Amino acid sequence: MILLNYFYIFLICITISGVLCKEESSCNENELNANGLKCSLLKDYDPLERPVKNYKDVVHVNMRMIPVEINLADQNDQLTITAWMFMNWTDIFLKWEPKRYNGLDAVMLDCSSIWIPDIISLSILAEDPYESAAHMLCKVESSGNVSLQYTTSFSSYCSADRTYWPFDEHTCNLHLGSRQFLGPSLDISLEDVMTDVVKNGKEWQVKDFDPYALVMKTGGHENETYTRWKLQIVLKRHSSVYQTTFVFPGIGIAIIILAVLWLDVLSPERIYMLSLVIFNDIMFLEYFSFLFPSGGSRPPLLVKFFRDSVAISGICIVTTIISRILLNSKSKPDWLTALIRLLNEKTYIKTYLLIDISENAEAKDAEETPAPLSLVTQIQKEWRFFVTFFDRLLFILFTLVYLYLFLKFYPAI
Repeated sequence: MILLNYFYIFLICITISGVLCKEESSCNENELNANGLKCSLLKDYDPLERPVKNYKDVVHVNMRMIPVEINLADQNDQLTITAWMFMNWTDIFLKWEPKRYNGLDAVMLDCSSIWIPDIISLSILAEDPYESAAHMLCKVESSGNVSLQYTTSFSSYCSADRTYWPFDEHTCNLHLGSRQFLGPSLDISLEDVMTDVVKNGKEWQVKDFDPYALVMKTGGHENETYTRWKLQIVLKRHSSVYQTTFVFPGIGIAIIILAVLWLDVLSPERIYMLSLVIFNDIMFLEYFSFLFPSGGSRPPLLVKFFRDSVAISGICIVTTIISRILLNSKSKPDWLTALIRLLNEKTYIKTYLLIDISENAEAKDAEETPAPLSLVTQIQKEWRFFVTFFDRLLFILFTLVYLYLFLKFYPAI
């Protein structure tokens, strides 16, 4: 058994040494082809050092950007931009004479084996810029010009104001630059940003996308500065679906509440409809609690609308119950008699509020009804008159409240 184990170890060592010899023999810088060129270029090459002979020299990086998707998450206010990035720079250590390699003037190299600029989002959400370098290829020309094309995502925090949701519009900033190379060692130039692809995304419409160059001081030498880029993105939410599922139902709920106030207080449908409205409002509010973050000092006006709708429906239910109790009352306070007398004198109030109360009808009922019953009937009629009058006042009050809520919402529509 011991001899067998030694035999297995011997076989493994032979296999590993064979692979290493094969890899070593596969790289021959004297070959006049692409393989030999790669071996010659990468021999003694340090991918962690800038490609300059003098540390004061500047590496100029030209950059183009084509955003393909822009998203702003409602739960955590995270702006994410997925984009095609095109960068090129000159690496003085990656130059050669094409004649020496049979006219070969360009070669593809693994980006992890050469120096590449670490263009990242300068925010707390930034990821390792070299994380995907092993899966990218760089085109290197004989002049030392290096071209890199890749897809990446930049993330940043965007403080979103959802007051006018779903008609909200947000201005977000994304800062791009190098975290490793500050000062004049790296000069980043953003030549172009093409936003035609994401003008109308699935969730957001890109109204504006402007890049700005910011010259920052390093905090070291007095005149030492570096450049980073600020991308200012203006996003407007596509609101057509949300209008259908939230705004129009909210208008319908307001109409139902106002219409209920014209039903008789003894009608059972009044309580049923108000209870159904409260249930619907609570369901909407529960959905909003999952849709929006719990923090923030300015919740959407639509959330406040459904919150106020619950309060208004609750007030209507309470007043309905009190009104039913008053209609069964056999006594009346002095102020009720004075109020009815005042309203009888102001006939235009009854006309405008559509309250029908006839003194002749009351007198006729009083003559045909026995004295005790006549008195009770008269009291109930006066209470009914008061309840109807109060319903009309609530209708006017809640109509003004809903108009105020709609007018606050109107500027965003």
